[in-house]
Amino acid sequence: MLTTSLFYHQELLKTPARKKQSLEAFLKDNAGLTLSPEKTHITSVEDGFNFLGHRVRMRWDDRYGFTPRIEIPKAKVLDIRYRVKQITLRKHVVMSLPAILHKINPILRGWGNFYRFCTGAKHILSSLDWYVSDRLWRWMKKKHPNAGGS
Repeated sequence: MLTTSLFYHQELLKTPARKKQSLEAFLKDNAGLTLSPEKTHITSVEDGFNFLGHRVRMRWDDRYGFTPRIEIPKAKVLDIRYRVKQITLRKHVVMSLPAILHKINPILRGWGNFYRFCTGAKHILSSLDWYVSDRLWRWMKKKHPNAGGS
């Protein structure tokens, strides 16, 4: 128990560069793996990092202290909104509504399933739902300009 505790204290006292060197040595000796210098970055946990399309960081909670958060990156939200906008542009007015929905639904369903367990996903997905319905309403107004129900 004492040696394990001593080991962890020694690990905590190392500088980030030394931690990286010890990790490289461990991976090389035990698994035969090497770290890529251009892909490996040492960052603070509070600042977070992007991993597999998710934003991972620690946030302070008054009840629980530091808690991990897996969030949807803002760039990904803007990207999906841009994709929806490209599908509902004025040049696609010649398409039927089922054809537009057939193009949008797989994109939204896949994106929603990928990010559904993220922190704050309910708020982001509901705002995306509003955005898609607004874009479709505007698209329908362009397709049928003389229809009632302004």
